[in-house]
This record gives sequence, C-alpha cells and structure tokens, in this order.
Amino acid sequence: FRGNNYVREAMHSLFLRHAIAEGLDFAIINPSTLMDSETIDPVLTKAIDDVLLNSDAGATDRLIEEAQRVKEERDKLKGENSAKASASPKQPARTPAEKVEEMVVAGRGEGIEPLLDECVAAFGSAFAVVDGPLMSGMNRVGDLFGAGKMFLPQIVRSAKVMKQAVAHLTPVIEAERKSGNSTAAGKIVLATVKGDVHDIGKNIVGVIMSCNGYEVTDLGVMVPPEKIIDTAIETDADFIGLSGLITPSLEEMRTVARMMQERGMKIPLLVGGAAASSVHTAVKIDPLYSGAVIYTRDAAALPGVTQKFVSEITRDEAFRELKSQHEDIRKKYEEKVNLVSLDEARKSAHRFDMGKKAPAPVHSGMHTVSVPVADVRDLINWRAFFAAWKLDASLASIADIQECDHCRAQWLASMEQPKRLKAAEAMQLFKEANRMLDRLCESRAKLTCRVVILPAYSSGDDIVVEGKERIVLPTLRQQHGEPAEGERLALADFVAPADADGIAQDSVALFAVTTAGDVERFVKSSTNDYDALLAQSIADRLAESATEWLHREVRTNFWGYSDPGSDEEKNLFTQKYAGIRPAIGYPSLPDQSLIFDFDKLLDYSGLGITVTENGAMSPAASTTGLMIGYAPSHYFIIGATDEEQKKDYARRRGMAADAIRKFLP
Repeated sequence: FRGNNYVREAMHSLFLRHAIAEGLDFAIINPSTLMDSETIDPVLTKAIDDVLLNSDAGATDRLIEEAQRVKEERDKLKGENSAKASASPKQPARTPAEKVEEMVVAGRGEGIEPLLDECVAAFGSAFAVVDGPLMSGMNRVGDLFGAGKMFLPQIVRSAKVMKQAVAHLTPVIEAERKSGNSTAAGKIVLATVKGDVHDIGKNIVGVIMSCNGYEVTDLGVMVPPEKIIDTAIETDADFIGLSGLITPSLEEMRTVARMMQERGMKIPLLVGGAAASSVHTAVKIDPLYSGAVIYTRDAAALPGVTQKFVSEITRDEAFRELKSQHEDIRKKYEEKVNLVSLDEARKSAHRFDMGKKAPAPVHSGMHTVSVPVADVRDLINWRAFFAAWKLDASLASIADIQECDHCRAQWLASMEQPKRLKAAEAMQLFKEANRMLDRLCESRAKLTCRVVILPAYSSGDDIVVEGKERIVLPTLRQQHGEPAEGERLALADFVAPADADGIAQDSVALFAVTTAGDVERFVKSSTNDYDALLAQSIADRLAESATEWLHREVRTNFWGYSDPGSDEEKNLFTQKYAGIRPAIGYPSLPDQSLIFDFDKLLDYSGLGITVTENGAMSPAASTTGLMIGYAPSHYFIIGATDEEQKKDYARRRGMAADAIRKFLP
C-alpha cells in the first residue's frame, strides 16, 4: 500500500492494538503518525483485521479492494477541500499537565522542569500542580501496581521523577505554605530505631510517601525513642513510622509504643523492616498502645493504608478492623504455641558422631583477605536480589543468559502471559544492576573478609572457643512439640565435646565480611533515590556473595576439610557442601548480643565495621557469624522458647534475664 498512507497507518494501529492485548509492552514507532484505532472506519477495520488474523483465503483481496476505495475517497476529499483533509487523523496536542502526568507514569524526568513552570502558571499554584497532574500520575502508578502491571523498580523510578518535580516546585510550595495557601496530604515521622543502622526499606517508604503528598520528616538511623516522639509532637505528625532489621529493634519498637501510650498519643504507629512481622506486631506491640499499630510489609501499598486512617470517613472502621485482625492473630498464636520443657528438649538432642567430625585445620588462626568485586560477582544470588525488589525470585533465571539478545527475547517469550510484565521489568532491573557492577569492577573495588579458625568444644548447650581469650557461646535449643527427625537441635550439638582431659577435639571458624571502603563509598556517591536503593541492594548481595566465596576458601584452603574437586561452584546456592555458617541474629543463632563476643576475636573496627549498642553492624552490607565443619550439620530454626529456657540462657550468658530478652526473638 505504498502511497496509501492512511491504510498503512491504520494497519500499524490495529496491529498494535492486537499485539498489546497479547502482552506487547515495547514497540519502535513514529508517534506522529500513530492514529487512534477507534477512529478507523469499521469496514476498513474489519478488512484489516481479517488480513492480520488470517481469517480466510479471501481476506487479502477484500483488503486490496477496500484500500483502493478508501484511497479514492480520500483523494476526492483532498481535492475538494485540501485544508480539511489529512493524510492521517491527528491527535489533539497534549497539554503541559498531561505531559507531566505521563512522565511520572513512565519514570522519565528529562525536561520536566519547564513543563512544571507552565503548569504553575496555568494552575495558579505549585501545590495545585502537585495535587493535580503529579498526584494523578502517582495514582495511575498505584492503580497499575494494584493491577499487577507495574512493579517496585518502576514505582521507585516514578517516585524519583515525582521527587525531582517536587524539588523543583519546593521554593514556590514553601512560599504558598507561609501564606496559608496549601496543605499536605498528611505528616509522617520516619526513623530506624535506636541501635539499628539499616534504612533501605525506610528510604523506599519515605520516597513513596513524599510522592503521595505527605510531608515526611526522616530522622535517619539509630534514633532514640524520645527524639522520635518529641519530633512527632513538634511537627503535629499524623503517623510515626519505625523500621528495624535486627532482633533488638523489636524491643525498641515496643519502647516507642509504651512511650506513645504514656504521652497520651492517638496517632497510628507504623512498624516495618525485616525484624518486624504481623504476628510480632499483634502479640507484642499492639497490646502496649491503645492507638492503631500497623505492620507495613509493602511500601508501595502503604499510601492506600494510611489514607484510610487519615480520612474521617474511613478512620473508625479501619481502626476496628485492625484491632479485630490483631485479636484473631493473637488467638491463633496462642493455640499454635506447643512447647516441651527444656529438660525434655535436651533428651532429644543430636548425638555427635566423631567419625563425621571435620579434620584439624590446615591453616588455623586469623586470615584477612581483600577480594575484588570482579571475583565474587558471579556468586551473587539473584533470587535474593529480585526478592528484595518484590519481583518473583524465579525471574533470577535471566542471570543464566549470557550476552545474547535473541536468548533474552526467547526467555521473555517463554513466560506465561500474566508473568511477562514482571519478566520485562526484571530484565531492565538486571541490566541496570549489571551496569553498576561494571562500574565497580572497572574501579577495582574490593570487599574485606576475615576469618579466625580456633579450637573449640561443646559443653552442654554451650560452645567454648579457645582464642586469644576463651569465650563461651551459649546456644538456644528447639522446644517445639514435633521435632524434625526426632531431634530438638542446638548449634552446640554440631561441635565435638572435649576429651577426657578437657582438651578441645574440634574447631570452629568465626567470620566477618564487609563492604566498608570501596563499595560503601560507591553506595554513598549515588545522586538520586533510585540509584541509591539499587546500589544498596547490590552492596547487600555482594556482601553475601563474598561470604559465600570466603566459606569456600575456608572449606578448601584455610581449614581444608573439603576436597576442592568435589566442592563445585554449582553447589553453592543449593548449599550442597559439608558444613554450615549460621549468621548472628538468624534462626539458629538468634542472640544478637553474641556480636560483642565475636568482636573480641575478630576486631571489627580493624575491618572498618562499627557496632551499635544493640549489635547492628555499619556498613549495613556486612555479615558475621560462625562456620562449623561437622558433616551432618544443617540449618534449622529455633522458634519459640519458654521462660525457663530464657532464664537458663541468661544465666549461662552471664546477663540478667530482662537484659538478654531484647536480644532474643
């Protein structure tokens, strides 16, 4: 149909309509000639669709005839009134407000500032622009997220554009506020609680809430409860939001809830972060505060939750529903807890098999190694990376595809239709993450790893380590009613007891890995929220991959209990190798206070790591824990423990029961 542009462009438009319905989400087009498929003559539409969909053998001939008719009619119309005729229908020009809204949805901010200035002139108020096209864009983003058509990385990019726009409008907004011409959707005070340095989740919440019209006061990390509450009162906040990753942070959240109750506050308390859960919120925090205590797992859905508690229309009903949910959770939790006594649990302990003990270390003592990012990049667990960005972990299979565009296209096409949008976003996120990794490798950035391999033995539920100073590491024992394989485990079960003379017959390795230095400086150099969040999530994965690398070095070199030939790289992510490395604060080694004992032997400060009063490490992208070489050892979860065991543990730990409680789950 060369020369018959109207029919050509009608075919393009109808093809796109069908393809988009089948999942097409990217096309290279000439937007100036793209017509609205709804405006095409129905007879021509039918003829084109019959060809595109290959409806019957005569479809081609019918379209040729119809195309000739359309061309003759349009030529005649053009001759009669060329001023009114057009080779193709033109779309009305978009207003600056419409362009701004589309830029927010698309997550593209280049050139948005002059459009915003035009919008301010048209709307007569900077806040009206925020409340109008900018919020319309973010509302569309929220709708697309709720429909499963947008995902966290895209939301953060849209939030980045929103923040860029708000930053440009801020001087005008401040002037309007002083004159009393604008108001925010609400006010929220955010903080990572005292003793905790992890803030990636809190930062995502801050960006999303500010982009939904909330006035956000971010107090940062390691914030005392008094400062959080005082700031909320001073700013007349509508919400307090708390974040925390480590177990002691849960007790800090309880402290804030108690103080809010003592101060007679009524505003909702939002809690989130890896340490928090809906069960802990309902069982441990909610009873301390008469106001609403809301567990927030999904930052992207948070504005919809808070809106219910801001609106006078929905506030009371939302509060009643929340309290009812917490009551149901508490009842189910009480029914579920079924613990045996500590004595009974110890009768089910694992019996150590001396025939499966790891041999004596080849190179005992301390080893400190700087490992280049390039050496651990291939060990990144992309499943965990995508999970952190709220994308299906299964999409990590994109990492198995090398530099092959055709292979990537096949990978995307292989996805089921409902999953294809997420897969396309995973491809983009993976590409951007690898660009950052390329820059880190080009800069020859390194991570620091340290391990100290020392004689050790078990004594009851304690592990005794013979280092430059002797330290005792008490471990907790499972007490749940139905033990796996007839055993209720403690980590001490996987370390050999001393011989008859009290001499250690086994060894353990204490380790620490950190991004302090090159990688941490790279993370801090990020110039916008999206890049900062992406860089932090990459740093977290690099710390874990360097830990995996170090564990292999220990197994095959420093300790040397594993044959390098049998300890293959493909086994790393599935943990098909001898030995385990439980990290402090994790399910089998939950006591966060053990980090202070490990510090005596590892010297964290010498690695550039600082430790807070609650046992959190800074940089947050750091790991530390224990390596055990016993062949039958495996990971497990301690779960709930009773007061008897907690008191016994506190005694063995040399701490008061109330003091140790905040470090335990």
